[in-house]
Amino acid sequence: IYIVFAWLARKKLPLDKLKLPVPQRKNLRIGVCLMVGLYLFIALALVFDHGVKYASIQFFESETPLPDTIELKAELSNESGKAYVYIPSTQPMDERAAAIASGLGISSGVTSENGVYTAEDSNARLTMTGSGSWVYELLTTPEGAVPTLEEAKAAVYALFEENVLLSVSLGEVTDAIEHTDASGKADGYDIYISTVAGDSPIIGSSSIVASVRQGATIVKLRRYDGDILKSAEVGIISQQKAYENIMSGDCAYTLFSPARSAIIESCQLCYIANSSQGYYLPVWVFSCSAIMEDGSEGSFSIYVEAIR
Repeated sequence: IYIVFAWLARKKLPLDKLKLPVPQRKNLRIGVCLMVGLYLFIALALVFDHGVKYASIQFFESETPLPDTIELKAELSNESGKAYVYIPSTQPMDERAAAIASGLGISSGVTSENGVYTAEDSNARLTMTGSGSWVYELLTTPEGAVPTLEEAKAAVYALFEENVLLSVSLGEVTDAIEHTDASGKADGYDIYISTVAGDSPIIGSSSIVASVRQGATIVKLRRYDGDILKSAEVGIISQQKAYENIMSGDCAYTLFSPARSAIIESCQLCYIANSSQGYYLPVWVFSCSAIMEDGSEGSFSIYVEAIR
């Protein structure tokens, strides 16, 4: 670098008076070659280096082979793209607990003991663990009519729309179980809801369980896993490439009983936690229907890691 710039400035700067070496023309050629080589090395490193090396997701394993006949009905894109990796939030737990308690209407401050953060007043209590998961409990008895399932769902979604309680968004209701009181009379529902990072569902964790009782009152909320934040943007393989990986056996799936045939109905980008590093990584998820060996119909999913 010195040789190149000294040569360019040799007529304007008195290098000899400054006791600096005056470069010769032959050294200039060497300097230019070295600079060009360094530039190309950095450029290639930026193009081909994906930064952090993410450990593989520890998928469940099935000993049941995929059927020999798998029909593709989904339209798959040949274009690769970009997706974010998500990491656990770095916000201090006491601050996060205080923010959630405030959003849930708990007026007291947060106390900490043995890594558990608690905010409690006469109406409700919030308990948060060091992992960021938390439980909200109403301490008063709800009153009113038993809600319908739709009313119960609406109450949960309204609460999260009106208050900033998550760093992700609520997704779909994955299950709803009618709850009965001690006398066996129905008094509400326990509703299970997935969460979404960007436009992609989070699978297997980061879910919400809401208990809704009389008067469409939410008496308990359970939040599994902590908040997550966008981290690096990474390159991902195309849907078509992911399908080719399935055909070569580079995938995981939830087929646990032998099937005669299967149909791939759709493909969607989702997120699954990489347990060894704590990251949430993009995964292509293929939704499939199947004809089982006994003639019955079934469904299962196939998972292919999306990072290139």
